[in-house]
Formats: sequence, structure tokens, C-alpha cells
Amino acid sequence: MILIIPEIKIIDGVCSFCIKGDEGMHDFYEHLSNYPNELCKLLRVENSKSIFVNDVDSFLSKSHHVNFDAILELAKTIDSPFQVMTNFKTFDECTYLITNKIRKIIIKDTLFRDPKLVKSLIDEYSASLFAFYVSEDNYYIDDTKEIHYSAKEMIKIISSIGGNRIFYSNPNWNKNMTGILKDDIIQYAHTLKMKVTLINGIYNSNQLLDLEKLTEFGVDSIVLGESLFNNYFPCQNLWRMIEANNKNLELMPVKH
Repeated sequence: MILIIPEIKIIDGVCSFCIKGDEGMHDFYEHLSNYPNELCKLLRVENSKSIFVNDVDSFLSKSHHVNFDAILELAKTIDSPFQVMTNFKTFDECTYLITNKIRKIIIKDTLFRDPKLVKSLIDEYSASLFAFYVSEDNYYIDDTKEIHYSAKEMIKIISSIGGNRIFYSNPNWNKNMTGILKDDIIQYAHTLKMKVTLINGIYNSNQLLDLEKLTEFGVDSIVLGESLFNNYFPCQNLWRMIEANNKNLELMPVKH
């Protein structure tokens, strides 16, 4: 069974995605986006087993302290495993996330900026706390020079330092899903004993069912952003109806 993980993109402390709802519900859903805590409560009520948080500002050379505060508040108050992709700079910064209930950290640029740092984190905390973002469009800017890596090159590096899970995205996947099912990078990762979480590329329920064909290659989950917030899946219609009938629904008790 493929696990569906909602994506929360955090920019300046708020979620850049907004649920598409019925007429008259825009203000309600906009409020949820402005308060990620409330949005994540809703996702938990809808039976999300985990939530993927993308700290967008950290990859734009902007201060992401506001985002850190928002992310750690989520982990503190919502009973859900949070997986966070952020451009941390130091061992202590990463440790701070781990010791504040972040279940998994997805590493992107840090792998190339400071591979020794990443290796030391894996040695200290174990590979289970870390995953690695892999795309067909990987690049790292070093002293204003762009250095490009293919997906296979990235996976080799990840394997060499003890990593065992990738979050894989390919912009060439198309909406009829043939790109995902024929993607040889997924099979290549499997040969190196990698577990795979896909990122996007799914737009309907039939495609979700087709993903089961990839479980033999270590694919066990998928992160969904736009398609989930735009209600591309029939089961979401029930939730939108419930919310429209009761905008003040007590979504979930806050932990103290």
C-alpha cells in the first residue's frame, strides 16, 4: 500500500498552497494556509499518517528563522511524524530539528556543500533519520558556478555515505504516468537497496493504484502537493462537504 504524504510549502511562515473548496469557503481555507498549525490539524483528521514540510525560504538565501519557528510549532502541537526538507548549515542546526521531534530530514544542497557534515550526521543519528532529494535537474551553486549532477551520480554519492532513502522527482513525468512507470532511476535506486518516496507526478486515483506496480522496486510512498490541494481524488469530496457544513469544526485537540 502506497503511503500518501501531503506537502506543506512554507514561505515566510505560511503555507503557499491553499485548498480549493466550494463557493464561500475561500476565506476558511486561506485562514488554514496562513496558520499551518490549523492546516495540519485538518490533514490529521483526514487520516494523513505523515506530513512533508518544504522550507522554501532556506533554499532562496533568505533567513528561515520564521519558518523554523513555524515548523517546530507543528512538531510540538500536532501528533504526526513530520518530514522536513530544509537547507540547514551546521551540525547543531540539524540536531536542533531532530531533538525537537522532527522525524526525518530530507537533505538537498547540504550533501554537496558539506558531504562530511552529512556523513557525520548519519554516523551520529543513523540513516533512518535522513533522506535525500533527487531530481533529474540537480545543481549546486559553488562560488557562483553551477555544478550539475545526474540522478544516478547523486544516488551513487548517497549510497557511498550510508544513505538508504531518496525522495525522487522528475519534471519529465507526464500526466498519463508513463514517465513514472518507465523511469529507470527507480530501478537503479533499487539495485543499491534504496527505499524510494516519489514527489508529485500523480493526478488521479487510477494513477495511485498503478503505483502499486512499483512497490517491488522499493517505492512505498508519494508526496503530493498541488494535486492534493486541488482535490483531484474523489475521496476528498466528502471532506470538502463536511467542512462546508461546519466551518468551525473542531479539527483536532492541540497537544500541550
